[in-house]
Amino acid sequence: MLNHDLLWKKLLTLGLSAKSVNLLRNLYVHAAFTVSVGSERTREFDLSSGVLQGNVTSPLLFSLFISDFEDFLKARNLPGVTIDSRHEINALFYADDLVLFLDSSITMNKLLSALKDYCDENALQ
Repeated sequence: MLNHDLLWKKLLTLGLSAKSVNLLRNLYVHAAFTVSVGSERTREFDLSSGVLQGNVTSPLLFSLFISDFEDFLKARNLPGVTIDSRHEINALFYADDLVLFLDSSITMNKLLSALKDYCDENALQ
């Protein structure tokens, strides 16, 4: 689940205005949800982590949250796959799905270890 405090910090680091971040923060501070099963509904829960399911901002917020992943890998000298003489790709994201690209099978354990480190450092579960 995505840590809200870290999300706000990352958004500010990316250059979003404090006013915009506070607007989003207020949306999340007052967010709550229930779970329905058949005709039964649970009590209301506060949203303490993660993004709002079905909210138009959620895919963008998640993408911005993980936008530093490529730099994280590059800082650890983990190359991706060269797709032409000038471009390299090491990861593709679609929503919360991830595909990692390796230049050799030797790199796999290092890459998976880096992914675990990234998730730990960013409180992703």
